[in-house]
Amino acid sequence: MKAKNKTGGYFSQKYTSVHIDPNINILSALADYADTPQCLIDFLKQYQVA
Repeated sequence: MKAKNKTGGYFSQKYTSVHIDPNINILSALADYADTPQCLIDFLKQYQVA
């Protein structure tokens, strides 16, 4: 994971720390730092409800 991040594989911008605004939903804030595998994205798109 560290090697992929060094080459910009995970994030377009490098963060030195995680900033969480206590006035918003913490899970939504942490989702900005999450890695979603392509296979999960494809799976969820199959069952996407319009």
